Amino acid sequence: MSCHISKHGRCFILAYVLVCFHYPKIQAMRPDRLQIKEVRDSVKKYIHFVGDLADDKPHTAYDFRVMINQDKAECFMQEVENSTELIFNFQALSPSTFTSDGKISAFLYILEDGTIINNTNSVRRGHFEMFADKQATYGICFVNMESNSLILTQISLDIYRFGYVRAFRKTVNDESTLSMADKIYRIIRRLGRIRTDTVEVRSSIRYDFLTTTSNLNMINNFSALSVLLILTICAFQIRAVKRMFADKSTMV
Repeated sequence: MSCHISKHGRCFILAYVLVCFHYPKIQAMRPDRLQIKEVRDSVKKYIHFVGDLADDKPHTAYDFRVMINQDKAECFMQEVENSTELIFNFQALSPSTFTSDGKISAFLYILEDGTIINNTNSVRRGHFEMFADKQATYGICFVNMESNSLILTQISLDIYRFGYVRAFRKTVNDESTLSMADKIYRIIRRLGRIRTDTVEVRSSIRYDFLTTTSNLNMINNFSALSVLLILTICAFQIRAVKRMFADKSTMV
């Protein structure tokens, strides 16, 4: 028997665990109402923090696919706050052919001043990782300069807002609450990495499938062409032999 727990259910369980963790302290500090109020406030802030984690406020992930036409570019913009980490992963899924190469170029830049932060040329897959130390709008563009046909591209973006976590740390003074919140955030970050790796593996499998299908179609086309060429040569040989015997009969 399986059981599924919603986001809010997970928040309630985590909050309940923390309350149980603090309960002996609350019992020991029962005569001091001020300290009990501080513990209660820290628990409330922790519950709000866990709720925000469940709502993907400190971490946001995007996964999508686009078709890039020949000699065209596809650009995407994202406004980020201070102390934000951006992780881009992309992979060209269209297989290479005799007439085109399934590779793309990409560059990451700041929209306000046009500063190029990172770029790469003629690759099948790439990875950009940067830490934004100021609030700005960042853009990433993918260019198809190698292929004379459309290129299907898988793109994933992970946004980690460390500023949100730092703001939470400034509002809480209880070390146990901070320690538990940091551990939960590290778990969420690792889960985000696992999700990104899973998307990359699935993209690689998709690329291998498309490449195998393309190669199989190419082999079938060459086989059909070879059979047609052999039959054509046989027809010419039969015709030449018939003509040779016909010439000998007229000579006799």
